[in-house]
Amino acid sequence: MDGVRRWVGCFFVLLVLMTLRAEASDNWVEGTGMAEGISPEAVRTARNRALRNAVENAVGVMVSSVSVLKNRQLLEDRIYTNVSGYIRTWEDVNVASADGQTEVTVRARVATTALEKDLRAIRVILDAKGNPKTMVVLSERQGGLGSVSDGFCGIVADFFFSRAFEIVDSDQIKAIREADKQRFAADPSKAAVMGARYGAELLITGTVTFDPGKAADAYGVPVYSTHTRIHLKAIQTDTGLVVARLSGQETGWGPTPGNAGSEAAETIWNAKKEAFVNEILEQWRSEVLNNLELTLIISNCTPRLRRDLLKRLRSVPGVLSLDERTYMNGISECNATVEGTVIDSLEDRIAAVVPELVLMARSGYRFDFEVDTQAGSHE
Repeated sequence: MDGVRRWVGCFFVLLVLMTLRAEASDNWVEGTGMAEGISPEAVRTARNRALRNAVENAVGVMVSSVSVLKNRQLLEDRIYTNVSGYIRTWEDVNVASADGQTEVTVRARVATTALEKDLRAIRVILDAKGNPKTMVVLSERQGGLGSVSDGFCGIVADFFFSRAFEIVDSDQIKAIREADKQRFAADPSKAAVMGARYGAELLITGTVTFDPGKAADAYGVPVYSTHTRIHLKAIQTDTGLVVARLSGQETGWGPTPGNAGSEAAETIWNAKKEAFVNEILEQWRSEVLNNLELTLIISNCTPRLRRDLLKRLRSVPGVLSLDERTYMNGISECNATVEGTVIDSLEDRIAAVVPELVLMARSGYRFDFEVDTQAGSHE
């Protein structure tokens, strides 16, 4: 019986510690929201806006105002639309109605750890890829609704910008002829060449097809339908590889064929955009986070230096393993496994730990070093 009591007591202590840890990573933040009207529905609307405002205030504490302005759409799409995912609990501080409006102030416990994770996740991958520029070039087929497809192209570009992708200036894209856009949409290799010409590492290309229908009469008001099909591809311009695809079709309704087509295009995009960008990021994540196999050639490596050099090379951040294949006439040939994220900074990382190693040549995944015996004190 005493053993059971001790077990229950330990479990209770552990539960309390876990709760305290979770609460320690949260912040209590106030937020205020307003809504038209004084009905219960107006109170609910104002409260929801107050909770969103609380999350906005929490983000403002965590990042600089410059970052908030620069990534406003990123926060809008990724963070502020997921308010319920960050609010652990809340309480009303004040509910007031006057002049046909309702104002609610709440005090909410915001899960800041989850916020930080979401804010950093995309940035880590993009940084590892070198902040690739993205270009959006779409071709319109049928329908003659050019202004609609141009508007949709802007929506796609804005979405990628909101995800912290750097976007190629839209003014440059306007110079591309429609016939060229269609060729790019059909041939990834040509699209890759075109994207690289404009300095883009990622090209979003494809077709938007509009098929306007006849007007229907709704209580004396004409209503138009437009069937819309979208086929998009994300292409890496350095390889010409298609890293993500998006396809869908929808019928929209509106006062004009253009409004109907725009509604349908946005419906398709909103339903599939997250999966589309996540497919791109997942492809990049696998590239930058996978381990790489390298060959290191170290010349002028005397027997006295050899053991210490290899030991320090194994301690370089990002180097997972290092094995010497051969050692002859002062030349050491090693196989190294490194994290994919460090490949671009590997020379600097090695220099910080083994300053007497001077990079003489690099070709692909082979690094040729020479020991400068005057640079170190290990001779």
